[in-house]
Formats: sequence, structure tokens, C-alpha cells
Amino acid sequence: MNIIKTYNDLVALGDDEKKRIDFVLAVMREHQGSALYHTAAVAQEYYRGVNTTITNYNKYIRDAFGKLVPDVWSPNHKIACHYYGYLVNQLALFLLGNGVSFNDPKTKERLGKDFDKVCVTILVNALNGGVAWGFANKDKVDAFSTLEFAPLKDEETGFVRAGVRFWRVD
Repeated sequence: MNIIKTYNDLVALGDDEKKRIDFVLAVMREHQGSALYHTAAVAQEYYRGVNTTITNYNKYIRDAFGKLVPDVWSPNHKIACHYYGYLVNQLALFLLGNGVSFNDPKTKERLGKDFDKVCVTILVNALNGGVAWGFANKDKVDAFSTLEFAPLKDEETGFVRAGVRFWRVD
């Protein structure tokens, strides 16, 4: 039975560093085992031009003894295309091609000079992973995808109050 980790669980830990480390690792494991993460990982591969459906497909035939063996004699026409990536980019640039506008022009200046590019990145990540996250720092906005950020929601309001950002070196 999985118990969903929430922001309230994080607050209840207090200042015990060992418990916080264990909590963060559990949040990462839970997030990486979720269906949302798996779907986002597959979509990211398609976005990069790697069609996982055809690359993971193996054709088998039966030999003279009735045993299944991989078919290495038939032609292997596993040709992946980049159509998915083109469509995602086209949709993102169609929706945000003119940039984001605010009533007060100074608002956009405070969010950083690359704010429009970050918004496109957030949208591409959202189209690939189902959800994406933007984090507003003092002078810029950072984009987090589903593959690198596990949100922690508040039990009472349902709002994301914190999260765990992670990445792999290898």
C-alpha cells in the first residue's frame, strides 16, 4: 500500500535531518514509480525522435524444434520519425509565439529577459509530461518538467506548497 507523501508530512518531520533525507528519497522513489512519470519519460523519448514502440518491438519466429528465437533474417525497417517533436513545437510556438503580455510592462522585466523562452519550455514540458512547473526566483523563472520535479501538495487546500527537484548525473 502506497501512502502519498504531502507537504504536511514534510512539516511534521521538524528539523530532524535524517528523517528529511529519508522522506525526500521516498518522495523521489514514489514519483519515479508513478504512471505520470512513466508516461512523461516515454513522451520525452518520442519528443527526441526515439520511437520506443518500434525500437522495443522484437519479431520472433519458431525454429525447427518449435522454440521461439529472435528473427534476425528478416529486414529490420525500424525507422523512427520526429513528427511528435515537430507537432509539440508547432503547438507551443503557435500558442506562445507572440510572447506573454502583462498590463504593466515592468512585470515582464522583473521576471527576466528570457521569460518568453522559459514559458515555451514550460509549455513543451507540459505537453510532453502532462504537467510542468515554473518556479519564480527573485529575478527569473525556472522551468521544471515532470521528470525532474515531484510536487508536495497541502492536504487541506490541494495546492503545491513544496517539491523535490532531482536529476541524475548518468
